[in-house]
Amino acid sequence: MKKLPIHILAFAALFSLASCRADLQVQKHTGADDETAYCHIDESTGLLIVTIVNKGRATAPESTTLVQFEPGKKVNVPTPAIAPGESVRLQGVHFEYQDHCSNPDCHFTITADAKNAVKEWREGNNEVTGHCPVAPVSEEKEETNPLSAN
Repeated sequence: MKKLPIHILAFAALFSLASCRADLQVQKHTGADDETAYCHIDESTGLLIVTIVNKGRATAPESTTLVQFEPGKKVNVPTPAIAPGESVRLQGVHFEYQDHCSNPDCHFTITADAKNAVKEWREGNNEVTGHCPVAPVSEEKEETNPLSAN
């Protein structure tokens, strides 16, 4: 039997070890292929719902997910440990479009494992950009609109 060169064996060993890591990603809410696929607003509360999935082979420890609205509001959301193949729904990211977004769209960036606490199989797939269409608020409805709550 022919022996494999040492560099091939070393690569195989490293590949095997690296592939046994977590791989956190932001999960799309809809089947859309554009940035609105990450727009999931709870209409009763006006909160953006973010889902983080672990597509790796190891459990991801607790981490932080960052949601940054443009032009600048940043929200750090504690993210619990996630087992391989599982996902977690993070609620409580306030969607304050009147203060932090402009009509007709609210643009944001979501970064899973924003503080690089998780050793991942692929580190380059943690960030997505998205936007939610924002309807103008009429003066009559401004008091009862859940999206305008602080």
